[in-house]
Amino acid sequence: TGTVVLDGFTSSVNIFLINNDELRVESNIIWDLGGSRSGEIKLSSILTNWRKIHEIGDWTNVTEQAIYLDGGLPIFTDIQANESYVFITSEISQGGAGLYLFDITNLSSPQRIVSAFSMSEDVYSAILVGTGLFLATNSINAEIQIYDVSSPETFSAGDMIGSINIPGEGRGRALAFFDDTLFVGAKESATEDELFSYNVSNLSLSVLLDSFNTEGGLNKVLLKDGYAFFASTEDVAELRIIDVFDPSDLQNAPGNGYNLTDAVDAQAIVATGTGIFIGRANGVNTEEIILFDIASSPVPSPPPGPYYKEISAGINDLAIEPGGRYVFLASDFTLKELQILIPDLLVSGQPAQATSKDLNAAGEAAFYSQALDRLFFVTRNSFHIFRPN
Repeated sequence: TGTVVLDGFTSSVNIFLINNDELRVESNIIWDLGGSRSGEIKLSSILTNWRKIHEIGDWTNVTEQAIYLDGGLPIFTDIQANESYVFITSEISQGGAGLYLFDITNLSSPQRIVSAFSMSEDVYSAILVGTGLFLATNSINAEIQIYDVSSPETFSAGDMIGSINIPGEGRGRALAFFDDTLFVGAKESATEDELFSYNVSNLSLSVLLDSFNTEGGLNKVLLKDGYAFFASTEDVAELRIIDVFDPSDLQNAPGNGYNLTDAVDAQAIVATGTGIFIGRANGVNTEEIILFDIASSPVPSPPPGPYYKEISAGINDLAIEPGGRYVFLASDFTLKELQILIPDLLVSGQPAQATSKDLNAAGEAAFYSQALDRLFFVTRNSFHIFRPN
């Protein structure tokens, strides 16, 4: 920690201990050289002990470590987490707050904090990048809202540091971030594009880089190897793939995407290694889980694969253990709202379900923390923490 004043510039660096394996570094540069020559730059980064070996537990049998059951009907929609806090989004139509914050310092007893905070819009999805929280809402002129969550215990509406108005009204759905670029997938429109890229190096002043018409709504997105993979509503390309290597020049990947049987929407997507998992809404003659092999091309070109699994329910979200050993399903299945699959068994044609849990309502979202080896999971009105045995 220190401050240097040189040639009219005041530079300071502060280092904070997060835990024994992580440091947060914050730097600030301020100058005022007279006239309009003044400004301020703030940077924040996390340093981690990448040499640390962290064992992953056996997720073929799980225990519910904690549960928060909301007394109303918030209709939870998405979940993000770091090692100390969980951020859960919701609709507001049935009395939900839009955004819920939990202190998870004690994983066996999560505590809701700043419970007086509420939003005036439904929130569909979230992505946490360092101390920045991006929310996709149904706001008419600020669909994407950006908050500073560096101090969750004192979080308030005043921590909103920026917003983005995408064409149309309330269309923001899917969010992804890489290298100061925010990618936004939107609800289908007959007149507007569905994919947008923004430079967000200055969170308070986002700059549109490019947009692209995908001819279908984009429900969820993942970034991998210079491509954006979308769970799409497009009937002839439920898996939609866009070349985003240059965010200022979005283009179709060669082949555009993959057309699944029937016209059932894709609703969730995750990746591991050379595999892409798609989760779909429930269909009469379709399987809801599909695993693609993209080792030879970003657009699947079977064989090998694809590999299918019938769930008999819609898949609302997917999460994956980064090593690819377990996939976590948030589903509408009445007795198996949480399901855990083993990809290797699916590929070999064996029964792939490792275990499942019967919860109080449909599973809406899942987030796996590798650092904590915990699964954070929400139904329409409950928040669960699961641990492996």
